[in-house]
Amino acid sequence: MQTTITALSDPSEEGSIQITAMLHCLPATAIQTDSSGMFVYLVEERATLLGIQNVLIRLPVTVEAQGDGMAAVSGSISGQVVTGADKPLSEGSWVRVAS
Repeated sequence: MQTTITALSDPSEEGSIQITAMLHCLPATAIQTDSSGMFVYLVEERATLLGIQNVLIRLPVTVEAQGDGMAAVSGSISGQVVTGADKPLSEGSWVRVAS
């Protein structure tokens, strides 16, 4: 797994150090799976003939660790991640974002 190290502690008496690194941690409900693998849906605003619409984008991810309802994933994630929906989702669908 590749990540960015954000802090290193001073060596302990035993010679060990503590490393702090940033992982993308998401609710486990955001992770979707199909025959192509694991992914999340991101919400992207797009200009359409009807004005600005929220559109779903599929982003493949790799789950590095999971527990307590959360999942650490590798990959570059920027934007709103869909964590749940009351209707079936698919890439390219227009969605409303609940606050």
